[in-house]
Amino acid sequence: MFFDLEDFWHNDHVPSLLRTQDCCLIGKGRFYTNCTVPQGAREISPNRPVPRSELPQLLAQTRLLYTWDSNSGMCIEAVLSGCLVVILQYYPLTTDQIFYPTVTVQDGQIIVPHDYDQQRLLWRQQLMQTNENYAQNVQTLVQKLEAHWG
Repeated sequence: MFFDLEDFWHNDHVPSLLRTQDCCLIGKGRFYTNCTVPQGAREISPNRPVPRSELPQLLAQTRLLYTWDSNSGMCIEAVLSGCLVVILQYYPLTTDQIFYPTVTVQDGQIIVPHDYDQQRLLWRQQLMQTNENYAQNVQTLVQKLEAHWG
């Protein structure tokens, strides 16, 4: 992974529904559709970026992350930070290709699956394992390349 999971995972953060700030990630969604920012949400886009050093703190204060880019690493970071992620567009992915837990908003009401917290904890464990395996796999690949190419 390109980020440190521990920068974003906090067990002591304010519960999502008690937070007051919402954000909207435009990301790659701008290439597929006309993206709009929900009323009251802070825009995160190439035109309005957030410095990488400030992202963990911003996400720790964010209730909902609306996203037009379902394939962004920021969605992963948001879930780790306790944000509830609302996907506004899945393309180029499909709903069954989303591996992180999400919520929906209908008529202004946040709909959180009853097992969301369990999903989030299980997903984090799987992500941590993937992260650990990634480092091992890269190391194995480097050893094989060095052995082959000397």
